[in-house]
Amino acid sequence: MRISTPYFNNSSLLGMQAHTESLYNIQKQLSSGQRVMTPGDDPVASARIYRAQHSIDTMDKLNKNGDFARNRLMLEDRALSEVTDNIQRIRELALQGLNGSYNAQDRKAMATEMRGLLQNMISISNTQDHNKEYIFAGDDSDTAPFTQNNDPVTGLPDVTAPITSFIGNSNGARFIQIAIDNDNKMDIANPNVGDYARVRISDNGNKVFAVQPNVNVNTVVNNMTGGAATGNSNIFETVSRLAEVFDSLGDALPDGTSDFVTEIDSSISNISMVRAEVGSRINRIDDQYEVNEDFKLGLTESLSELRDMDMVTGISDYQKILSSLQMSQLTYSKVSELSLFNYLR
Repeated sequence: MRISTPYFNNSSLLGMQAHTESLYNIQKQLSSGQRVMTPGDDPVASARIYRAQHSIDTMDKLNKNGDFARNRLMLEDRALSEVTDNIQRIRELALQGLNGSYNAQDRKAMATEMRGLLQNMISISNTQDHNKEYIFAGDDSDTAPFTQNNDPVTGLPDVTAPITSFIGNSNGARFIQIAIDNDNKMDIANPNVGDYARVRISDNGNKVFAVQPNVNVNTVVNNMTGGAATGNSNIFETVSRLAEVFDSLGDALPDGTSDFVTEIDSSISNISMVRAEVGSRINRIDDQYEVNEDFKLGLTESLSELRDMDMVTGISDYQKILSSLQMSQLTYSKVSELSLFNYLR
């Protein structure tokens, strides 16, 4: 069989080109540390790499959601802690005012301090997060949940009407997803509870700051206002009306004034329960974060096995391909000199 010179040259060049391309590819793999860089390198592994990377990205997003939810709940816990401190001080003033050793002037001073604490509590109840969303407003997070109703003449809270009105969404609650959900749907049967994949990050102010109304308190307020007042529905109304009793009736407190303390105690108990729930949600976020990180670690290990380059094997293959290329070049340079003219010379 005769082999023409052009055929020999073309086949030799194609061989050297293939070795050069293989050498270039393995150099890229060694420099990047990745065995699979394009789908063509390993189609089956590429599909599995895509799924693993997608799952890792999902875990990262869920963990970011968890960080946001945790910060939001920590903000709420701090706000409730401050409110509790204010209520505890108001309770102390109430007990002092009920003591017969204090006179009307003393109780007026106590009422002034109570109103100052009340303003602080209302301000805290309208706390906003870093996104300027009101944390106690339910779904209506762009609107301040509480507004105080003052008498247009005196400028003081109007004790004949609800002192502080809740204007947020009474039924709404905000949730954020922190775990993988098979159907990505809320549990319709529990719209204010959520499900295993989501955590509630808001508490409605009308429930957080509610009090257990006391009939004796309502009697005191009605007698003071001529029977026009409604029962207290939140701690702000209780404090405002107690301050008005101390301010207006401080010389002779009516029977039933001590039951204001009962309403205050019910508020402290209610807020404590809310804080316990907030704490449990924070713990749940922390636990889910650990679960997500463990799952992510397993995915990362699988991704490394599929995609990463075995450096020892890669260097060995590089040396083999380089030697083959050098041998091809040397053979071509030698054989290309073989011709009839060189033989005759």
